[in-house]
Amino acid sequence: MEKNEKMAKIAKKLGLKVVNTTTDGTGHTSNGLIGFETFEQAQEIANEHDFLKLARFQKKEGWGLWHVYDVGYVNEPMTITADKYGDDYYEFNDNMMSEREFIKLEVESALRDGFETFEEIEKLIERKKRIYYEIGRMGDDEKVIVQCGVFYEIVQSPTMNWCDRPNVKFHSIGLVLED
Repeated sequence: MEKNEKMAKIAKKLGLKVVNTTTDGTGHTSNGLIGFETFEQAQEIANEHDFLKLARFQKKEGWGLWHVYDVGYVNEPMTITADKYGDDYYEFNDNMMSEREFIKLEVESALRDGFETFEEIEKLIERKKRIYYEIGRMGDDEKVIVQCGVFYEIVQSPTMNWCDRPNVKFHSIGLVLED
């Protein structure tokens, strides 16, 4: 059985996705596997099949091919931080903050900026309440991402799959056929 057929069988058995990949602009393409739940699962499959190597994958929205890099050098899942999003983003990764601590950190400091109407203050309070609500609902391996004081999203970190929404780039750790 050829390598691509073996890869397709693995994908079907584990519910993974076979994707078309490229490593450079030469036009050389290959197949890869993405959609792993854990790094250990991907590592186990790579160890069982010597023709598969761990790699990082990246694809912009609308692109047909996934760019593959770090082939054979990936040794842990991706750690997502607000820094990966760019300027004006920050994160909360501890859902043990008391309501009072949150108000002191987020609301009182924002109120010092000055407001002209009660409506503006009400909007600020609603945005901050949403952030606090999302912090309370995030799991142990999750982070709340905030942009300019407004809830943005909850992300899993560490993770095997991530979408950099400001730039609409998809990132994944998976397996690629070894040349």
